[in-house]
Amino acid sequence: MGRDLVSSKLGVRHSNEARLLTPAGMSDFQETDLKDVKTFLVVANPRDGGPQGHMVVINRGPHGSGYVWCHWCEYAESVLSRVSRFGRSDVEALHDNPRTGERCPISHLKNPIDWGHLFETDVRILYFRRELPEFDNLAPEIDSDLVREGFKRTLSEAIRLAATSLLETASRDLRSTFETRNGRLFVVLSDVISGGAGYCRRLARDPGDPRFSASKIVAQAIEILDCSNKECVLSCTRYLNEYSNQIFWDSFGRIPCLEWLSHL
Repeated sequence: MGRDLVSSKLGVRHSNEARLLTPAGMSDFQETDLKDVKTFLVVANPRDGGPQGHMVVINRGPHGSGYVWCHWCEYAESVLSRVSRFGRSDVEALHDNPRTGERCPISHLKNPIDWGHLFETDVRILYFRRELPEFDNLAPEIDSDLVREGFKRTLSEAIRLAATSLLETASRDLRSTFETRNGRLFVVLSDVISGGAGYCRRLARDPGDPRFSASKIVAQAIEILDCSNKECVLSCTRYLNEYSNQIFWDSFGRIPCLEWLSHL
């Protein structure tokens, strides 16, 4: 429901990534029906004077390298491979003023930047008390930092898809990101609609609707990661891969996440 189950990477990669700006102290988290999971909710429009759910959405472009831009007319284009992400030189590129359609007198574009905007929405954080695996015993040619990031990304996406499945809404209605503190994982879910759509409010509440409890979310995530496709080693389009997380497909690794969640 709401998923584009394609068999290969098609079209332009998803370019947006969200980050939580609202500070969340450990004393703000509440228990759930799982002893290894705690939760914290912030909403777009709090009525009790509490914190407001602030997110920043970063657009790094369809290729993940940002945009070069013209300081005169504000024309911009996504970076391919012709300029280093951290290069200091300008890029020569004839272009038209996007407002007038006329040729811009400036022929060079400035160093790559990311676009971003702030918005308020409902945010649900799930804090997992279980320590994350270290991945210290990998082969020398494998980057352990990338494996750790892939593990956290896989978990956060599995939790997002589990939540939208239980809510019976389209997967695009929730965003997911993650943070880590002292070797513990915080999965941050947020309503995509500015102002909130009520999805995050319904998740992992105690007391609340048992259909959306933390244990049900984790159980659904385990089902998503426990792929029945015998050829699925990292991830596949049957369960985990979809259009909105296409940029992360190469970093997914379902089996370590499945084992980790199964021990909660």
